[in-house]
Amino acid sequence: MSASINLFDGEELMKRTSPSPIRKKKTHGIVRIFLVLSFVLSLFGVVSLVSAKQPKSSASKHKTSPRKKTKLSHRRLKRFSSNKEFRAYILRLKSLYKSRRRRYRSRRRKRSIGGLLGAPTKSLSAPPTPSSASSKTSGGTRNDKITNNQIQGVDEGDIVKVIGRYLVILRRGRLFSVRIEDGKKTTLLPVGRADAQAPNLKRGGWYDEMLVYKRRIVVIGYNYNHSSTEINLFRLGKRGKLHFQTSHFLRSNDYYSSRNYASRLIGSKLVFYMPFRLRYQYHSSYKLPMPSVARFGVRKNGLRWKKILFPTRIYRPVQFTLNPTLHTVVQCNLARRNLRCSARAVIGSSSRTFFVSRDSVYIWAGADYIPWWAPSYMRKRKRDAFLYRMSLHSSRVSAVRVHGQPIDQFSFHDSGDGHLNFLLSSRSGGDWMWSAERAKGKLAFLRFPKRYFSSRAGIIGKKRYTPIPGPKYGSIHNRFIGRQLYWGGGQGWYARRHGHQNKAWLLDIKKPKTVNTLQLKHSVERIEAMGRNAVLIGHAGRSLHFTSFASGVNPTPQGHYEIKNASQGETRSHGFFFLPGKHNKGLLGLPVRRRAGGSRQLRHGSAGVVFLRVDADLHFHSLGSLQAKNKRVNDACRFSCVDWYGNARPIFMRGRIFALLGYELVEGTLMKKAIKEKTRTTYFLNAPAQIARD
Repeated sequence: MSASINLFDGEELMKRTSPSPIRKKKTHGIVRIFLVLSFVLSLFGVVSLVSAKQPKSSASKHKTSPRKKTKLSHRRLKRFSSNKEFRAYILRLKSLYKSRRRRYRSRRRKRSIGGLLGAPTKSLSAPPTPSSASSKTSGGTRNDKITNNQIQGVDEGDIVKVIGRYLVILRRGRLFSVRIEDGKKTTLLPVGRADAQAPNLKRGGWYDEMLVYKRRIVVIGYNYNHSSTEINLFRLGKRGKLHFQTSHFLRSNDYYSSRNYASRLIGSKLVFYMPFRLRYQYHSSYKLPMPSVARFGVRKNGLRWKKILFPTRIYRPVQFTLNPTLHTVVQCNLARRNLRCSARAVIGSSSRTFFVSRDSVYIWAGADYIPWWAPSYMRKRKRDAFLYRMSLHSSRVSAVRVHGQPIDQFSFHDSGDGHLNFLLSSRSGGDWMWSAERAKGKLAFLRFPKRYFSSRAGIIGKKRYTPIPGPKYGSIHNRFIGRQLYWGGGQGWYARRHGHQNKAWLLDIKKPKTVNTLQLKHSVERIEAMGRNAVLIGHAGRSLHFTSFASGVNPTPQGHYEIKNASQGETRSHGFFFLPGKHNKGLLGLPVRRRAGGSRQLRHGSAGVVFLRVDADLHFHSLGSLQAKNKRVNDACRFSCVDWYGNARPIFMRGRIFALLGYELVEGTLMKKAIKEKTRTTYFLNAPAQIARD
């Protein structure tokens, strides 16, 4: 028989040659089967041994180790080195989000048998003297500063500006120009009107702010149809006509804040802030929307987007967050004919407060909440806030690790001695939308040197924080004036829901442990600078009160004035203006209306602008007011039909006094003890409509 016979053939041969079956022979058969099985198994062992001695293939030689997980936060502030590194960061976030969906579905199934889903809870964690001097540009156009800016030399976007002999006004989606001088004669003549958006743009947006440089006008708004910040450029002609130039869209989230302003102008440098949330949950890493720019009118069918922010201009996160937001700062040079802008960004939490000084932009990103779906080791991580500093003169970005969060931009102060000063709240969501109106919790004062900023984001020690008292309820209002910090509580944007608090506080920034209590007759809804001194404004009952305090840590009120049956007509800082004189003297103006909540300013103009004279002892003397006629104007508004930035302003310029009241512009003459109306115009009805384009 051949040696190649298999097990069954051998067994069959054995059966054929064997005699009659007996028990002994059967036993030998079982043994034989066992031996054959052992032989087969030994063959398999030899084969495996031979294969083990064979050299490994090239693929097995170069087998890679398991891939390391991309970090969600880093110890050092550094830009992404490539698109690949940024994409890896997004993929890491996306993988966590997918696990969230799986956990959500499993918990949802458990809920049907009594399980409960845990809902995510959010863990909250420069002297402001207005510039009154006029300035001349190299082009010879005189653009007086009529805005109540927080920092001298840093102009803020507003609804009214000056270009030479003209006032330019932005209201309800339109631009207006009013001539105030005709040679050596004074006048009040509307000469131009144009839509604030680009011609042929069918879907407009919210047009909130305006800045001017020489004869160029920059209108900044937000367009929800394109999910973009809209920048429209106009030029004021020699005769006051408004000529549209270009329109650009920059992808971003809405920048709106009930207190802060999105744009600043420092010389010819336009600076504005854009938040942009990375919505990695809904897009692939390749198609993730990023800040981009598009010029309207270049392409007939839609907008042609070009990236303005590349990953190599984005700084890797040093703050741990699962809700990343690109805090983007855009700079444009208005001195150039064609608008060219550059952008850079840091990744941080969605809660933020930002401040612009003459040389830097500061972004405070609050401590982020950790969602319930995050792994347990992530939920146990320490959640800190971070303060970023972006230089306006170089590409340098640095940071420090902090606690708490400022209430609004007035909670920042660059004291000019190499230190930064802050008023912080333990439960503040920043100044986005109406978050500043809802800040609560414990308060603290923080002061530290600028040299602490670095790429390693060092921790500010606890000794730098000084606990301070605060109001029990209502909105918190604060202001740095020189070396002093004033703060108090009242009702700002919302209607009054509580009784007034007749108390405020004062401290010296170099001696923060000594806090002085200011006894008032009213709550605090506004704190403004009168040169080196301060005025606190608020209500008590049905009356509006003004109380003045001298410079220095002096808790004694100097002057007091009451207006019965009145409230503020504007809640924003630009609604107030103080014209300083000699020896503490000056003139202030503030829009007022009948008693109502601050939200009334959205659709209704103020009843008038009240003017008060301030003497050397800081006492107030009434000069009367310039009143609106309250005639409704059918303006056929199409876009931006809510006055989010208000509609009333006191204006002091070139020895003249104006009151902007909705669609009315009133000029007054200052007498010895009163102000009287000189002339008025309704600029919407009298301004010629135009559609002009360069």
